[in-house]
Amino acid sequence: MVGGIRNLTIHIGFPKTATTALQEQVFPTFGSYVGKFHSHDARRLPFSQAHTSLRTAFAAGDVTPTIVSSWLDTIFSQGRDTCFYSEEGLLKWPSPHDGAFWPFERGYDPYNRRRPHPVIPLLALIQNKTTRLRAIVSVRAQWTMFPSLYTQIESQSARAQ
Repeated sequence: MVGGIRNLTIHIGFPKTATTALQEQVFPTFGSYVGKFHSHDARRLPFSQAHTSLRTAFAAGDVTPTIVSSWLDTIFSQGRDTCFYSEEGLLKWPSPHDGAFWPFERGYDPYNRRRPHPVIPLLALIQNKTTRLRAIVSVRAQWTMFPSLYTQIESQSARAQ
């Protein structure tokens, strides 16, 4: 660790921005990549529990400095001073309707969205005296996203029948 500072880059991809393809094909080629790995990649195992704890707390709206500190210690284990992490789930608002397909979540509650997005306080907890944070957010034009989303939903329903 140079000067005691750890470097973390977080990639957060909105739906339909090729995040899964990047996580499966591109990001694992980076030596500093610590997840999100897909199930066929054994490199995910050392980080799996820490990632699950962070995602679970985030989904419940209950991220604490202790959870973030534990997660950071895990991903920077093995002498790493630079890490790269990708997780599209960080763009979700906590919802009692887990499993609902974005953007068609049932039970939309506008009250939940009258405050800063929950990823903002999470990123603030990550950025500290020992961790330098960079965030990359992938977006896509809405007029191209919805046809793609429709095609995906249509193909999933055809396979289910």
